[in-house]
Amino acid sequence: MPEWAEVRMTADFINIVAAGKLVTDIKFSPYVKLKNLERQTLPYSISAKSRGKELGLIFRFGNWKCQYTITLGMSGKFILVCDEGDLPKHSHVRFVFSDRTELVFVDVRRFGKGDYRGWAPHRGPDPYDEFEVFKNNIYINMQKKILSKPISEILMNQNYFNGVGNYLRAEICGKFDCNPFLSAREIIDDEFLSHTSEIMHQSYLCSGGSLHQWQNPFSSLEKSEEYYLKKTRSLQEWLEFYGKGESIVDRTGRRFWFNNKWREFLDRPLT
Repeated sequence: MPEWAEVRMTADFINIVAAGKLVTDIKFSPYVKLKNLERQTLPYSISAKSRGKELGLIFRFGNWKCQYTITLGMSGKFILVCDEGDLPKHSHVRFVFSDRTELVFVDVRRFGKGDYRGWAPHRGPDPYDEFEVFKNNIYINMQKKILSKPISEILMNQNYFNGVGNYLRAEICGKFDCNPFLSAREIIDDEFLSHTSEIMHQSYLCSGGSLHQWQNPFSSLEKSEEYYLKKTRSLQEWLEFYGKGESIVDRTGRRFWFNNKWREFLDRPLT
């Protein structure tokens, strides 16, 4: 956590609150893991984009621009602070705008990292924004030994399914009604990959998940209803499998929830 939808919503949030503003100052905590931000020449504007589980901050000054890429870790998020007295604990980077509001990176567990770079080469294409490239990346590697592993485990592999995490894999497998313990090679086809992309998009339309230590960034705004993306329904209403029914701790070390009818296919006892 956060997964594809949450990172995408974070980019949306940054683009809304930073629109038309310039960063005139930047402040750091002693514990910040976002490297080299102090090298940036002030002032500059900020926008954002996402690819899978990575967030790209785009800094611009005139015709010059560069990308600063962040992984949010378990709890990293951006909020807008209008009064310095409202700064929460674990505020590690503060982009101070000309109107004295601040775009603040908050990270309780300090797993979030960043540096001046492009998208990580070990992460695959975005399953929604780059769907055809995403498909091709899987098909050209279909004979690799790793794709003999269960589809429920391969969905967590960011080389192939960039942006999928624990709640998305449960919903992808469950809503497709496939046996999650069959090999990825047995399950993957055009229909499954289209389904994967669609489930990821559905989670975004539900405004992502306020799960565990991550919260929707729009909740930090006093008038969040003015900025909130239109929701089809809440994520909790949309979830059918994650956190419900049967589960195991799989070989990725994560708990996986699944439809009880596939229990007989397990090659080891439930934990």
